[in-house]
Amino acid sequence: MAPANPESSSFQMMATSAYQFMNQMITDDTLRNVLCGTSLKMELRADTLPLYIFAQINGTFLQSAWRLKGRGAQIAESLANDIRAFGGVVRTNCPVSGFEEKDGAIVAALVRDERIECEHLIANIHPNALFPLLPDNLLRKTYRRRISELPNSTGMFTVNLKLKKNKVKYINHNLFVHDQADLWGVNPDATEGIRSAGVHFAVPESADSVAHGPLFAENIDIFCPMKWSEVARWADSHIGKRGEEYEAFKQKKAEEAIALVAPYIPDFQENIDEYFTSTPLTYRDYTGTFEGSAYGIRKDYDHLFLTMLPPKTPVSNLYFTGQNVNFHGVFGVTVSALQLVKGLIKE
Repeated sequence: MAPANPESSSFQMMATSAYQFMNQMITDDTLRNVLCGTSLKMELRADTLPLYIFAQINGTFLQSAWRLKGRGAQIAESLANDIRAFGGVVRTNCPVSGFEEKDGAIVAALVRDERIECEHLIANIHPNALFPLLPDNLLRKTYRRRISELPNSTGMFTVNLKLKKNKVKYINHNLFVHDQADLWGVNPDATEGIRSAGVHFAVPESADSVAHGPLFAENIDIFCPMKWSEVARWADSHIGKRGEEYEAFKQKKAEEAIALVAPYIPDFQENIDEYFTSTPLTYRDYTGTFEGSAYGIRKDYDHLFLTMLPPKTPVSNLYFTGQNVNFHGVFGVTVSALQLVKGLIKE
């Protein structure tokens, strides 16, 4: 897996500020704001976001605007079935407690009372979650410290709503709602309430059976950026045991999010049956993402080699993949996986 070529066009775009490029190329404020309006698919920061990430993520959504009917777990289930079809084994609820090392390589993973030998180890979890599991002599302290101290992208607050039957008309596209037009002007480190929200309408179960007439939404998801600092005081708590203050905090945030998007969804607010909420703490506890980060380690166009991790680590058979390696979010997960497999085949 060769390092990035500084002469390549993709590298040049990675080393270019998305914010500066947009301002240089587009002089019309309204057009520029519209092109940035779906920015919740990434972390829109004027001081760090590379142009390549901005362009690629927007491009994938424009060229492949598809959605699932049913649970999002279908993606994981389909992938797991394919792994099994090729002879692989998928295990859940089996936390890794550590690894065995020999001659500078990892030879086995320890899972509960079992020792699983391995030729290669590919980690898609955040490096900060992996490092405590590795033997101390495998990686230099300076390497661990450098990666551990990298800033992480923001997390998400989500509201999952169940609606009353046949009350809210289904909208067959996502909505992105902001309380100000210039999204680059938002202070990325402020914690001043819900300022932006993305709205996703789940495809109704009745979509295939209704030939005429309007479809009605059954479930709506609202997602809003949320800084770790807003929930850090509960960092040592556990799911379901965070206390009344935390529940009151979530309720207030949910009401803010609902109020922000309600003017754009007819008959919405009065027809909510019930809702469930999650914060960066929830994502941390369920997925292991550091500080509940939604997009992984923050990429910085001005410090590319510091913030973009190579898939290959100093350990001969240990590799990184996932959104912490090169690109944001779902796009980063897909691209990094393909790049890693391609590199391993060449080796």
